[in-house]
Amino acid sequence: MTIFEHHIHNLPAKPMDWMVENYAEELGILEKNMADFFDFNKFYMSDMNLWNLIVQSNLLKKPTAECIRHWYDYQQVLMKKLLPFIHKDNAYKLRFRHKSITKQPAPLGYLSVGDWLDVFHTTLLLRDPYNQLDDLLSIDQNDFNVTVVNDEKTDFFLVLYRLYQGIFGKGNKDLSTLVGDVIEFSAPAFVGEDAIQETVNYIDLPLTQMLVYAHTSDRDIKYHEKLLAALEAHTQYYTANMHCEDQEYSSLGWLSLGITAIAAYAHDKFGLAPQVTSEYMPEWLIKGDFLTPQSTYLGLLTDFKFEAKNLMVNLSKAERDDIFTAMHNWIHEDPDLPPLCSLFTAESNKQVTKLIAGEVYVDTLGEEQILTVYSMEPSLIPDPEEWLAKMTARWEVLIRQFSSDATISAELFDYEG
Repeated sequence: MTIFEHHIHNLPAKPMDWMVENYAEELGILEKNMADFFDFNKFYMSDMNLWNLIVQSNLLKKPTAECIRHWYDYQQVLMKKLLPFIHKDNAYKLRFRHKSITKQPAPLGYLSVGDWLDVFHTTLLLRDPYNQLDDLLSIDQNDFNVTVVNDEKTDFFLVLYRLYQGIFGKGNKDLSTLVGDVIEFSAPAFVGEDAIQETVNYIDLPLTQMLVYAHTSDRDIKYHEKLLAALEAHTQYYTANMHCEDQEYSSLGWLSLGITAIAAYAHDKFGLAPQVTSEYMPEWLIKGDFLTPQSTYLGLLTDFKFEAKNLMVNLSKAERDDIFTAMHNWIHEDPDLPPLCSLFTAESNKQVTKLIAGEVYVDTLGEEQILTVYSMEPSLIPDPEEWLAKMTARWEVLIRQFSSDATISAELFDYEG
């Protein structure tokens, strides 16, 4: 395995000397911003603060659980810029960790393809934990602030957006045409000033080549060449960029979000494990060797204001024994449900980390023998309204595998204690 050395270790000012102290300061900023959000619904979280936590935790070799939490936080903060464009003229939920606040529609502001790329790469890298890749790929291209030439939007970054749409399942899927457009519109006449041209040449185009060559028949050779070239271009940009003084000290270059995200995608889709290791692209992220958001935040539940609720689900006209068995097994295996009472047995041997404490029972009750899932004691549930809608939809999918007649009613009851 080739080792691609990180440039930070050769800098004369030695950022590693002050990074431990700075990391603690950045954590303090995050904690203050979180307190404003959880106590006063003020969303002051800074994406730059979280990016510094990401890159510094990586270089300081912090535990994976701590590192990935910064990534999930970062992804949720970045979404603040895109949610108004996804939910045009509609209210939407602004989420951070286990809390969400409802935002009313407002006039749309500035949206750049660069902002979109940051969100998309982060979402791709984290394996779409909040099921929003389709929403990201469906943003109207007219919402992007791009260059207009001859009354047509021919901006390089807009063409790049169309390439991502095509590769990931939206819009034009003719790869040769999409790639040809990227090459054509990467010329200075369409990109603009020298500083932007350097960003395109050293960051965007090498990353695009990685993505494109992962989809070719000779990917086993070409992809690895393009990955190494992208790392070399990234390093050159952040150490020899004449337009940005002290660029090598910029935390933006201390980890490559784009390279890591595309490497993770190529790893999952084509089995392309990198033949080079580098602190610019953490291996555990590429392999997907990290916890889900729910598991990541599980140890921090005391930080959040959960609501105590009792659960009742009634399933009428459910006479088949296999529905009863399926319900037991599903409750046992779904991490978003409280554990199944130990008095009941489930056929599944699957071991599951439950994200919600408590206990639920399954029985047939009343003269009509209605199959009922219920709790005797409350569970602490984050965002109960959203949780109930999500779980009801899952129950519906499960039951429809066995019956078209059974009807579901689900409720949460406030606990007075």
